Amino acid sequence: MKSKLTEVDFARAARKLKLPLATIKAVAKVEARRRGFLVSGEPKILFEAHVFHRLTNGIFTLRYPEISSTRWNRSLYRGGQAEHGRLAKAVKLDRERALKSASWGMFQIMGFNWKACGYQSLQRFI
Repeated sequence: MKSKLTEVDFARAARKLKLPLATIKAVAKVEARRRGFLVSGEPKILFEAHVFHRLTNGIFTLRYPEISSTRWNRSLYRGGQAEHGRLAKAVKLDRERALKSASWGMFQIMGFNWKACGYQSLQRFI
């Protein structure tokens, strides 16, 4: 498995998505600074508490406000490796909805988009 996207990879994505090459590169730069993995080898993620709240109908919000929130709240982000800790806490409550509530990898695609990305399952997407 290769570890970096090449110019050819970016051009292929731009053609497939019918977007300007600059758009693909801009998203990569903003969303993951052109890296999709942490030093540990784990995928870069952001756990979205407001999405977890929505997907679970808010059943965890009162008890776990750090991982389930009625609205987007930047202060809940911990960044880097700590995001995996937040995800792990949510996974213990509802694995599937927790995984769907994180944005994954270089382009920070939300887990709930796994099917739209052409994957057979959420786990294969991850």
